[in-house]
Amino acid sequence: MNREVAIHTGPFTHLDHLVPICLKFDLPLIVTDEKAYAIGKEFYPQISLTLMDPAALSLPFLARSFDTIFTCGKFWALELRPLLQLFQSKQMRFVFCPHGNSDKEAFLQKSGKSVSQDTALVYGPQMEALMKNSAEKLITVGNLREGFYKEHQDHFDKLFEEKFFLNPLKKTILYAPTWETTATGTSFVSSASGVIDQLGDGYNLLVKPHPLLEESHPAHYYRMEGKCSSLPDVHFIDGFPAIYPILEKTDIYLGDHSSIGYDFLLYNRPIFFLSDKAGPLQSCGETINLEELKEKIASKQVELSGVRERVYRTCFEKTPLERAGSKLPPYSESSSSTTATSCSSVSS
Repeated sequence: MNREVAIHTGPFTHLDHLVPICLKFDLPLIVTDEKAYAIGKEFYPQISLTLMDPAALSLPFLARSFDTIFTCGKFWALELRPLLQLFQSKQMRFVFCPHGNSDKEAFLQKSGKSVSQDTALVYGPQMEALMKNSAEKLITVGNLREGFYKEHQDHFDKLFEEKFFLNPLKKTILYAPTWETTATGTSFVSSASGVIDQLGDGYNLLVKPHPLLEESHPAHYYRMEGKCSSLPDVHFIDGFPAIYPILEKTDIYLGDHSSIGYDFLLYNRPIFFLSDKAGPLQSCGETINLEELKEKIASKQVELSGVRERVYRTCFEKTPLERAGSKLPPYSESSSSTTATSCSSVSS
Protein backbone atom coordinates (compact mmCIF):
# COMPACT_ATOMS: atom_id res chain seq x y z
CA MET A 1 0.00 0.00 0.00
CA ASN A 2 1.13 3.55 -0.76
CA ARG A 3 2.28 4.97 2.59
CA GLU A 4 1.44 8.52 1.42
CA VAL A 5 -2.17 9.58 0.89
CA ALA A 6 -4.31 12.67 0.40
CA ILE A 7 -7.56 12.91 2.36
CA HIS A 8 -10.40 15.29 1.47
CA THR A 9 -12.97 16.13 4.15
CA GLY A 10 -13.82 19.76 3.36
CA PRO A 11 -15.80 21.68 0.71
CA PHE A 12 -15.83 20.15 -2.78
CA THR A 13 -13.78 23.10 -4.06
CA HIS A 14 -10.75 21.68 -2.21
CA LEU A 15 -10.62 18.97 -4.88
CA ASP A 16 -9.21 21.52 -7.32
CA HIS A 17 -6.30 22.10 -4.94
CA LEU A 18 -5.65 18.49 -3.94
CA VAL A 19 -5.88 16.74 -7.31
CA PRO A 20 -2.87 18.47 -8.97
CA ILE A 21 -0.84 17.72 -5.84
CA CYS A 22 -1.93 14.08 -5.92
CA LEU A 23 -0.82 13.76 -9.53
CA LYS A 24 2.48 15.50 -8.86
CA PHE A 25 3.35 13.29 -5.85
CA ASP A 26 1.60 10.15 -7.14
CA LEU A 27 -0.92 10.02 -4.28
CA PRO A 28 -4.26 8.23 -4.00
CA LEU A 29 -7.10 10.49 -2.84
CA ILE A 30 -9.68 9.52 -0.21
CA VAL A 31 -12.91 11.53 0.02
CA THR A 32 -15.52 11.22 2.76
CA ASP A 33 -18.50 12.93 1.13
CA GLU A 34 -20.71 11.47 -1.59
CA LYS A 35 -21.21 14.83 -3.34
CA ALA A 36 -17.45 15.42 -3.47
CA TYR A 37 -16.93 11.87 -4.75
CA ALA A 38 -19.45 12.34 -7.58
CA ILE A 39 -17.95 15.72 -8.51
CA GLY A 40 -14.45 14.26 -8.37
CA LYS A 41 -15.34 11.39 -10.70
CA GLU A 42 -16.79 13.83 -13.25
CA PHE A 43 -14.13 16.52 -13.12
CA TYR A 44 -10.95 14.61 -12.30
CA PRO A 45 -10.87 11.24 -14.09
CA GLN A 46 -7.06 11.51 -14.01
CA ILE A 47 -6.96 10.64 -10.29
CA SER A 48 -7.42 7.47 -8.24
CA LEU A 49 -10.40 8.34 -6.03
CA THR A 50 -11.81 6.32 -3.11
CA LEU A 51 -14.97 7.05 -1.11
CA MET A 52 -14.73 6.14 2.59
CA ASP A 53 -17.02 6.63 5.57
CA PRO A 54 -15.45 9.20 7.93
CA ALA A 55 -15.86 6.72 10.78
CA ALA A 56 -13.51 4.34 8.97
CA LEU A 57 -10.67 6.85 9.23
CA SER A 58 -9.92 5.86 12.79
CA LEU A 59 -6.62 6.47 14.54
CA PRO A 60 -5.64 2.77 14.32
CA PHE A 61 -6.46 2.71 10.60
CA LEU A 62 -4.48 5.86 9.85
CA ALA A 63 -1.51 4.71 11.93
CA ARG A 64 -1.49 1.25 10.36
CA SER A 65 -2.00 2.42 6.76
CA PHE A 66 -0.03 5.63 6.26
CA ASP A 67 3.13 7.53 7.15
CA THR A 68 2.23 10.83 5.46
CA ILE A 69 -1.15 12.52 5.04
CA PHE A 70 -1.75 15.43 2.66
CA THR A 71 -4.83 17.49 3.48
CA CYS A 72 -6.40 20.93 3.08
CA GLY A 73 -7.64 20.74 6.67
CA LYS A 74 -5.87 23.40 8.74
CA PHE A 75 -6.32 21.59 12.05
CA TRP A 76 -5.25 18.04 11.16
CA ALA A 77 -1.65 18.38 12.32
CA LEU A 78 -2.60 20.35 15.41
CA GLU A 79 -5.32 17.93 16.57
CA LEU A 80 -4.43 14.48 15.20
CA ARG A 81 -0.65 14.43 15.44
CA PRO A 82 -0.51 14.35 19.28
CA LEU A 83 -3.33 11.79 19.43
CA LEU A 84 -1.54 9.47 17.03
CA GLN A 85 1.64 9.80 19.07
CA LEU A 86 -0.15 9.21 22.38
CA PHE A 87 -2.49 6.35 21.48
CA GLN A 88 -0.76 4.69 18.50
CA SER A 89 2.91 5.56 19.10
CA LYS A 90 2.87 6.85 15.55
CA GLN A 91 4.99 9.72 14.21
CA MET A 92 2.67 10.81 11.39
CA ARG A 93 3.76 13.47 8.92
CA PHE A 94 1.01 15.93 7.96
CA VAL A 95 1.39 18.04 4.82
CA PHE A 96 -0.91 21.05 4.71
CA CYS A 97 -2.08 21.90 1.19
CA PRO A 98 -3.36 25.50 1.11
CA HIS A 99 -6.66 26.02 -0.66
CA GLY A 100 -5.86 29.39 -2.18
CA ASN A 101 -3.61 32.36 -1.53
CA SER A 102 -6.06 34.28 0.64
CA ASP A 103 -5.42 37.45 2.62
CA LYS A 104 -7.46 35.87 5.43
CA GLU A 105 -4.33 34.14 6.72
CA ALA A 106 -2.49 37.46 6.98
CA PHE A 107 -5.36 38.97 8.94
CA LEU A 108 -5.43 35.92 11.24
CA GLN A 109 -1.71 36.21 11.92
CA LYS A 110 -2.05 39.87 12.84
CA SER A 111 -4.73 38.91 15.38
CA GLY A 112 -2.64 36.02 16.75
CA LYS A 113 -5.03 33.33 15.47
CA SER A 114 -2.89 31.48 12.92
CA VAL A 115 -2.69 27.67 13.11
CA SER A 116 0.65 25.89 13.39
CA GLN A 117 1.49 23.24 10.80
CA ASP A 118 3.85 20.29 10.46
CA THR A 119 4.85 20.55 6.78
CA ALA A 120 3.16 23.10 4.52
CA LEU A 121 3.17 23.47 0.76
CA VAL A 122 3.42 27.09 -0.35
CA TYR A 123 2.91 28.77 -3.71
CA GLY A 124 5.70 31.32 -3.62
CA PRO A 125 7.47 34.13 -1.75
CA GLN A 126 4.35 35.78 -0.31
CA MET A 127 3.08 32.59 1.28
CA GLU A 128 6.58 31.61 2.39
CA ALA A 129 6.91 34.84 4.34
CA LEU A 130 3.43 34.43 5.78
CA MET A 131 3.89 30.85 7.02
CA LYS A 132 7.58 30.71 7.94
CA ASN A 133 6.80 31.07 11.66
CA SER A 134 3.78 28.75 11.75
CA ALA A 135 5.09 25.70 9.85
CA GLU A 136 8.03 23.46 10.74
CA LYS A 137 8.92 22.86 7.09
CA LEU A 138 7.90 24.74 3.95
CA ILE A 139 7.94 23.25 0.46
CA THR A 140 7.52 25.60 -2.49
CA VAL A 141 5.40 24.13 -5.29
CA GLY A 142 4.22 27.22 -7.18
CA ASN A 143 0.96 27.30 -9.14
CA LEU A 144 0.38 23.61 -9.86
CA ARG A 145 -3.29 24.21 -10.63
CA GLU A 146 -2.48 26.48 -13.57
CA GLY A 147 -0.21 23.85 -15.13
CA PHE A 148 -2.75 21.11 -14.46
CA TYR A 149 -5.50 23.14 -16.14
CA LYS A 150 -3.39 23.88 -19.21
CA GLU A 151 -2.47 20.21 -19.52
CA HIS A 152 -6.15 19.20 -19.48
CA GLN A 153 -7.68 22.41 -20.85
CA ASP A 154 -9.87 20.74 -23.50
CA HIS A 155 -11.47 18.53 -20.84
CA PHE A 156 -12.20 21.39 -18.43
CA ASP A 157 -13.34 23.89 -21.07
CA LYS A 158 -15.77 21.33 -22.43
CA LEU A 159 -17.25 20.81 -18.94
CA PHE A 160 -17.72 24.57 -18.58
CA GLU A 161 -19.33 24.98 -21.99
CA GLU A 162 -21.71 22.09 -21.33
CA LYS A 163 -22.97 23.73 -18.15
CA PHE A 164 -22.90 27.47 -18.91
CA PHE A 165 -23.76 29.33 -22.11
CA LEU A 166 -22.11 32.75 -22.46
CA ASN A 167 -23.56 35.34 -24.82
CA PRO A 168 -20.65 36.11 -27.21
CA LEU A 169 -21.89 39.71 -27.60
CA LYS A 170 -21.40 40.47 -23.90
CA LYS A 171 -18.39 40.69 -21.60
CA THR A 172 -18.27 38.25 -18.72
CA ILE A 173 -18.05 39.25 -15.05
CA LEU A 174 -17.25 36.78 -12.27
CA TYR A 175 -18.65 37.71 -8.86
CA ALA A 176 -16.93 35.47 -6.29
CA PRO A 177 -17.78 36.41 -2.68
CA THR A 178 -15.99 34.60 0.11
CA TRP A 179 -17.58 33.33 3.32
CA GLU A 180 -17.63 35.09 6.67
CA THR A 181 -14.76 34.25 9.03
CA THR A 182 -13.22 35.76 12.15
CA ALA A 183 -10.70 37.44 9.84
CA THR A 184 -12.93 38.81 7.06
CA GLY A 185 -16.55 39.37 6.22
CA THR A 186 -18.49 38.58 3.08
CA SER A 187 -20.21 40.84 0.57
CA PHE A 188 -22.66 38.08 -0.37
CA VAL A 189 -25.49 38.90 2.05
CA SER A 190 -25.38 42.67 1.63
CA SER A 191 -24.48 42.93 -2.05
CA ALA A 192 -25.32 39.82 -4.11
CA SER A 193 -28.85 40.91 -4.95
CA GLY A 194 -27.69 44.38 -5.97
CA VAL A 195 -24.88 42.94 -8.10
CA ILE A 196 -27.37 40.82 -10.00
CA ASP A 197 -29.78 43.75 -10.44
CA GLN A 198 -27.10 46.12 -11.74
CA LEU A 199 -25.07 43.76 -13.93
CA GLY A 200 -27.44 40.99 -14.95
CA ASP A 201 -28.73 42.69 -18.09
CA GLY A 202 -25.58 44.11 -19.64
CA TYR A 203 -23.12 41.28 -19.01
CA ASN A 204 -22.70 37.56 -18.73
CA LEU A 205 -22.68 37.36 -14.92
CA LEU A 206 -21.19 34.34 -13.17
CA VAL A 207 -22.10 34.25 -9.48
CA LYS A 208 -19.77 31.87 -7.64
CA PRO A 209 -20.29 32.05 -3.86
CA HIS A 210 -17.97 30.23 -1.48
CA PRO A 211 -19.55 26.78 -0.84
CA LEU A 212 -19.63 27.34 2.93
CA LEU A 213 -22.09 30.20 2.39
CA GLU A 214 -24.69 27.52 1.71
CA GLU A 215 -24.22 26.37 5.30
CA SER A 216 -23.87 29.76 6.99
CA HIS A 217 -26.58 31.64 5.03
CA PRO A 218 -28.80 28.96 3.44
CA ALA A 219 -31.91 31.10 2.91
CA HIS A 220 -30.01 33.86 1.12
CA TYR A 221 -27.94 31.32 -0.81
CA TYR A 222 -31.01 29.60 -2.26
CA ARG A 223 -32.79 32.91 -2.85
CA MET A 224 -29.86 34.16 -4.94
CA GLU A 225 -29.69 30.85 -6.78
CA GLY A 226 -33.36 31.25 -7.69
CA LYS A 227 -32.89 34.86 -8.72
CA CYS A 228 -30.05 33.91 -11.07
CA SER A 229 -32.08 31.13 -12.67
CA SER A 230 -34.69 33.64 -13.86
CA LEU A 231 -32.18 35.67 -15.91
CA PRO A 232 -30.84 34.32 -19.23
CA ASP A 233 -27.23 35.54 -18.97
CA VAL A 234 -26.76 35.12 -15.22
CA HIS A 235 -25.38 31.81 -13.93
CA PHE A 236 -25.17 30.64 -10.32
CA ILE A 237 -22.14 28.35 -10.09
CA ASP A 238 -22.40 25.42 -7.68
CA GLY A 239 -20.78 22.01 -7.95
CA PHE A 240 -18.04 23.26 -10.29
CA PRO A 241 -14.72 22.99 -8.40
CA ALA A 242 -12.29 23.87 -11.21
CA ILE A 243 -11.50 27.60 -11.16
CA TYR A 244 -9.30 28.14 -14.21
CA PRO A 245 -11.89 27.24 -16.87
CA ILE A 246 -14.08 29.92 -15.25
CA LEU A 247 -11.30 32.51 -15.10
CA GLU A 248 -10.33 31.75 -18.71
CA LYS A 249 -13.75 33.09 -19.77
CA THR A 250 -13.81 36.01 -17.31
CA ASP A 251 -13.18 39.59 -18.49
CA ILE A 252 -13.77 41.31 -15.13
CA TYR A 253 -13.42 40.01 -11.57
CA LEU A 254 -15.61 41.26 -8.70
CA GLY A 255 -15.06 39.98 -5.18
CA ASP A 256 -14.17 40.77 -1.57
CA HIS A 257 -11.50 38.59 0.09
CA SER A 258 -11.69 35.36 -1.91
CA SER A 259 -8.39 33.78 -2.91
CA ILE A 260 -9.82 33.52 -6.44
CA GLY A 261 -8.74 37.13 -6.89
CA TYR A 262 -5.09 36.03 -6.62
CA ASP A 263 -5.70 33.27 -9.19
CA PHE A 264 -7.19 35.86 -11.56
CA LEU A 265 -3.98 37.93 -11.49
CA LEU A 266 -2.60 35.46 -14.04
CA TYR A 267 -4.80 37.10 -16.69
CA ASN A 268 -3.99 40.73 -15.75
CA ARG A 269 -7.56 41.90 -16.29
CA PRO A 270 -9.67 44.41 -14.32
CA ILE A 271 -10.42 43.60 -10.66
CA PHE A 272 -12.97 45.22 -8.35
CA PHE A 273 -13.74 44.75 -4.66
CA LEU A 274 -16.85 45.24 -2.56
CA SER A 275 -14.87 45.45 0.66
CA ASP A 276 -13.11 48.21 2.57
CA LYS A 277 -10.71 45.93 4.48
CA ALA A 278 -7.44 46.32 2.60
CA GLY A 279 -5.03 43.45 1.95
CA PRO A 280 -2.23 43.06 -0.62
CA LEU A 281 -4.71 41.96 -3.27
CA GLN A 282 -6.64 45.24 -3.02
CA SER A 283 -3.68 47.09 -4.54
CA CYS A 284 -4.35 45.22 -7.79
CA GLY A 285 -7.81 46.67 -8.39
CA GLU A 286 -10.40 49.20 -7.26
CA THR A 287 -12.57 49.13 -4.17
CA ILE A 288 -16.04 50.43 -5.02
CA ASN A 289 -19.45 50.83 -3.44
CA LEU A 290 -22.47 48.91 -4.64
CA GLU A 291 -24.14 52.18 -5.62
CA GLU A 292 -21.40 53.02 -8.15
CA LEU A 293 -20.90 49.47 -9.44
CA LYS A 294 -22.63 49.84 -12.79
CA GLU A 295 -20.82 53.08 -13.55
CA LYS A 296 -17.28 51.98 -12.61
CA ILE A 297 -17.24 48.30 -13.60
CA ALA A 298 -16.26 49.17 -17.19
CA SER A 299 -12.94 50.75 -16.13
CA LYS A 300 -10.05 49.12 -18.00
CA GLN A 301 -7.54 49.77 -15.16
CA VAL A 302 -4.59 50.08 -17.56
CA GLU A 303 -2.60 51.89 -14.86
CA LEU A 304 -2.81 48.81 -12.58
CA SER A 305 -1.40 46.31 -15.07
CA GLY A 306 2.14 46.54 -13.71
CA VAL A 307 0.94 46.21 -10.12
CA ARG A 308 -0.94 43.02 -10.93
CA GLU A 309 2.13 41.54 -12.62
CA ARG A 310 4.36 42.31 -9.62
CA VAL A 311 1.92 40.91 -7.07
CA TYR A 312 1.43 37.76 -9.12
CA ARG A 313 5.20 37.17 -9.18
CA THR A 314 5.33 37.43 -5.39
CA CYS A 315 2.51 34.90 -5.07
CA PHE A 316 3.57 32.12 -7.43
CA GLU A 317 6.89 30.71 -8.55
CA LYS A 318 7.43 31.19 -12.27
CA THR A 319 7.96 27.62 -13.53
CA PRO A 320 6.92 25.27 -10.70
CA LEU A 321 5.68 22.41 -12.86
CA GLU A 322 9.04 21.93 -14.60
CA ARG A 323 11.15 22.34 -11.46
CA ALA A 324 9.09 20.27 -9.02
CA GLY A 325 9.98 16.65 -8.53
CA SER A 326 7.75 13.81 -7.44
CA LYS A 327 9.03 13.15 -3.92
CA LEU A 328 8.87 15.02 -0.64
CA PRO A 329 12.11 15.92 1.10
CA PRO A 330 12.86 13.36 3.84
CA TYR A 331 11.09 13.81 7.13
CA SER A 332 13.25 15.12 9.97
CA GLU A 333 12.31 13.78 13.40
CA SER A 334 14.07 16.71 15.07
CA SER A 335 11.92 19.21 13.21
CA SER A 336 8.90 18.16 15.25
CA SER A 337 10.08 20.23 18.20
CA THR A 338 11.48 23.25 16.35
CA THR A 339 10.22 25.76 13.83
CA ALA A 340 12.04 25.79 10.51
CA THR A 341 12.77 29.32 9.34
CA SER A 342 14.09 28.41 5.89
CA CYS A 343 12.02 27.31 2.91
CA SER A 344 12.85 24.34 0.72
CA SER A 345 11.60 23.47 -2.74
CA VAL A 346 10.37 20.06 -3.77
CA SER A 347 13.22 18.03 -5.22
CA SER A 348 13.37 14.59 -6.69
